[in-house]
Amino acid sequence: MSGKRARDKRKRTGDEITQATQKNKQLAGTCIFCQRSGDMSKQHIWPEWMQKIVEDFQPKTSHTTLGWFPEVDSYYNKKISNGRPGAQRIRKVCSKCNGGWINNEVEAMMRPIFTDIIQHNTNSISTENQFYLALWAVLATMVYEFKDPITMATSQLERDYLYNTKQIPDRRQVWIGRMNADPKYTQYIAHRGIKLSNSNDIKSENLTCNTSCTVFAVNELVIVVGKIPTFVQVFPFLGEVGGKLMPIYPTYKEQVRFDKLSILTSNEVNEIRNSFTSELNQYI
Repeated sequence: MSGKRARDKRKRTGDEITQATQKNKQLAGTCIFCQRSGDMSKQHIWPEWMQKIVEDFQPKTSHTTLGWFPEVDSYYNKKISNGRPGAQRIRKVCSKCNGGWINNEVEAMMRPIFTDIIQHNTNSISTENQFYLALWAVLATMVYEFKDPITMATSQLERDYLYNTKQIPDRRQVWIGRMNADPKYTQYIAHRGIKLSNSNDIKSENLTCNTSCTVFAVNELVIVVGKIPTFVQVFPFLGEVGGKLMPIYPTYKEQVRFDKLSILTSNEVNEIRNSFTSELNQYI
């Protein structure tokens, strides 16, 4: 790549990071869901009640950003956040939302099945419970994106939709998986934001990314949230790893037998984001 193109690439990447940072500052002190100002609670990425049933050993979390541009080479950015995942908080949700609908209409609905899975009290996940696990994971992804705004692929309109309807916005798919218990993955979260083409999905909200893959792992439970832009018609199959994952939203089964799912290794859990990304090469 020529010197001029390299400089242009660095400038574009730098400009986008600056825009994402400025947008984050503009939203500081404003709830990302109800849009009220002030009284921001430090919301745990993992709910506090979860700390009582899950031991926390993992020392770090990671963000990666992968950008594809038609006119310049791709860029790749990785951000490591030290500290236990369970202790991490983000001041982007007001106390009223945090202690109100998030607690009562999302977490309270997924908590029983989540707890039963973690404590091996059940192996059967109903259609309703599949939805609430998916809803929680999508909401958690929306909050977690603010750890590194350049990875954000969720628009304010999508956050508004979830807030107003308690439903999952379009262009998302959620999978569930089962992994070998690993002390390093008792509370694991990894998020990748991706920019595909020059899409109105990005321009309308000044977002850096329009595509994302977020992976949550809690003991043996794995939940994957994928988002694709409007011009991508089919969700990635996630390669060989995808064969061990079960879709729970928007497609689902009447019952998912957790104990019957193929077991993922920790390496395969790490590979999920790469598999998601590699299948989108045709949209570069």
